[in-house]
Amino acid sequence: VILDAGCGFGEHTAALQCFNQNVYGVDMSAVKLEGELSARKYAPCSEKLLVGNVCQLPFENGFFDKVISMTLFASAHENLGFEFSLPDFLKVQQNMLAGIKRALKPGGTYLIFDNSSIRNLNFSDFEKISGSGLSLALKSRHNT
Repeated sequence: VILDAGCGFGEHTAALQCFNQNVYGVDMSAVKLEGELSARKYAPCSEKLLVGNVCQLPFENGFFDKVISMTLFASAHENLGFEFSLPDFLKVQQNMLAGIKRALKPGGTYLIFDNSSIRNLNFSDFEKISGSGLSLALKSRHNT
C-alpha cells in the first residue's frame, strides 16, 4: 500500500494507480482535489484521493508500505497562513514527518523529492538508504 503525501491535483497518484490500485493520495486542499485540473476524473481509484492533513493522516498506524512526497515540505506554510516564523515553519515540517512516520510500517520506505530545505528536519527515526540534497530514500526504523 502506497501513500502520495501532499498529492496536489493527484496526477502522480493517478499515474501510480495504473500500476498498483492500492495507492492513496492525500492533500489539504479540497480545491485541488475537486477542481477542474484534478486527476480524480482520470484516476482508476479516485475514491482513494482524499482531503486531509499529513500531520494527522486518517489512516491506522503502520498502514503504508511506502510513502512518497513531492514538494510536500515546501508547502508547510499552508498549515500556517500568511504570517509565520521560521521556527513555526520548521515545527510544521517536523509534524508532517511525524505523521508520515506514524502511518508508515516499520521498515517501510519513504521517498522524498522536495524543492525546499529539508536539511533542518530530524530524520533520526529513519535510516538513510540513498540520496542527498533535495532527494532522499529513507527506511522507517520503528513506529510509535
